[in-house]
Amino acid sequence: MSVSAQSENRQQAKPLSSWWKLQGIFFQPGATFQAIDKNPNWLLPFIITSLVSFARMLIFHNPSTVPFKLVLTFLTAALPCFIPVLVCSGAFFTTFVLFGAETTFKKVFSLLMHTFFFMTAVNVGINLIVLFVVLDFDMVNQENQSLTNLGFLVSAEDNLALNYLLSSIDVIAFYHLYLIGLGLSIVSQKVSFKLSMGLVATLWALYVAAMVVIKTIVA
Repeated sequence: MSVSAQSENRQQAKPLSSWWKLQGIFFQPGATFQAIDKNPNWLLPFIITSLVSFARMLIFHNPSTVPFKLVLTFLTAALPCFIPVLVCSGAFFTTFVLFGAETTFKKVFSLLMHTFFFMTAVNVGINLIVLFVVLDFDMVNQENQSLTNLGFLVSAEDNLALNYLLSSIDVIAFYHLYLIGLGLSIVSQKVSFKLSMGLVATLWALYVAAMVVIKTIVA
């Protein structure tokens, strides 16, 4: 084997950096998930997601700038970037293992942290576009992003459960589910893309159904 060929093989075998995977989740998700399968890190996407969420709170909610309260604001932004991903990772990992997948919790957690970063970045981007185009803080402060889902058809005040159900029919959320299904099929051995998407869709539907029932009861 020539020296140039050996050099090329070493470059191909070199793990992709954490920064590359952050942009790769937008433009090359398949290659990104393959890199996660080889090197499942999660700290950088967690930090960036937390900072993006924190910046959104500073821009749109104008929190107190008192140092102690500012720290609490950051924790308020950071914890929702960690705990839901941790819980979802446990649910996906357990389900896929039961269906014969060969993977690790760290791979699943890293995968979901990257897709959650994607979801957060896109939502904040939409908020900024609305802000600069419409110049209306009230519109971007809403929990429901009416630009991407059907939640605007029924207000939460009129019917909380139906509003949640319609808000779940979301273009970005569906693409997020696709990314999760694709990623899990790559980091999980012995699980096809079709089975992976079926399991992801089933877990999502069960979660939405449970939340609709809960909101119907508490409404």
